[in-house]
Amino acid sequence: MKKICLLTVWMGKLPDSFWLWLTTAKRNPTVDFYLITDNEGLEQEGNVHFVNMTLENVRERFGKVAGFPVKLKVPYKICDYKPLFGKAFPEIVKPYEFWGHCDIDLLFGDIRKFITDEVLKQNDKILDSGWFILYRNCETMNNLFKRSMDKDNMAYPYKNAFRSQFACYFDEYMGMSILGWKYCKVFRDQLEEKVAQDFSWQRLNFQSYISGENFVFHWKDGRLYRHVCDERGRLLPKSKPAEYMLVHIQKRKMEITFSKEELSEKNEFWIVPNRYQLEKPEGELYSVFQQQEYAKLIRRQDRQRSIRNLKSYGIIDYIPHFIRSRKIRKWIIKKKKFF
Repeated sequence: MKKICLLTVWMGKLPDSFWLWLTTAKRNPTVDFYLITDNEGLEQEGNVHFVNMTLENVRERFGKVAGFPVKLKVPYKICDYKPLFGKAFPEIVKPYEFWGHCDIDLLFGDIRKFITDEVLKQNDKILDSGWFILYRNCETMNNLFKRSMDKDNMAYPYKNAFRSQFACYFDEYMGMSILGWKYCKVFRDQLEEKVAQDFSWQRLNFQSYISGENFVFHWKDGRLYRHVCDERGRLLPKSKPAEYMLVHIQKRKMEITFSKEELSEKNEFWIVPNRYQLEKPEGELYSVFQQQEYAKLIRRQDRQRSIRNLKSYGIIDYIPHFIRSRKIRKWIIKKKKFF
């Protein structure tokens, strides 16, 4: 079996739901996880390892790989540097045939059921979204980010991305996805949604970007199942659950309605919009009014965040970033039919 490791760099207070991520990660014993963090006192739990570093330590490592001082004042900007993990943390990735990065707002099912040795043998890069990507551990793939400077592709040049204060999404569709499509063999799931499920954080309901269907999820004994529901969150009685590798719960405040001890006893839980619960959901989960109010709140928060960023980093620096990002986005919509 090919050896895999997944790295996460997290600075600051860990989210309240971290223990759920940890629970599902530990149920994948053939995959090693490394959390690089400034949180102290964390001890290894099975296949999950903790490496203590400061944001300054991490910034220095990224700068050494890039060859110049990089912009990294806030933890969110770390996302742009994920493609550098293979070269920035060689002491971690050296023993593995594949290394990758993942976020901690994921919940995992059975990873090896979907990322088999055959899939790894046939591909150099696994998946496209920055919240979970694997790379073959070789010089070509560890240096793939540098090809963003080539003039025969549309990728965001890494030298520009690493000198910008703004999040450039270089780890995924603005950069590494484009390089993967052009220069190597990639196992993709963006349009098929058969392996990993993502959905808009701007909607209360868990709705697919691609199909428009609504879902809830059920984690049981280390496996993850997707259940189709209607526009009010009511389970469809004739719909059969489909097994998934992971679900991405991004930018949501999720209530946890059970304890670690209760989960240990039952070994299953349900994931519904804005809540983790032990019981199978019954009836309507949210009304039209609740959906509308949630959307209003998110739009307001998004505007406030954009204004804060512009005030902090400056409108002058934002203009070239905006123009470049818009040009890349239009190209992807035309060539790949999504965004």
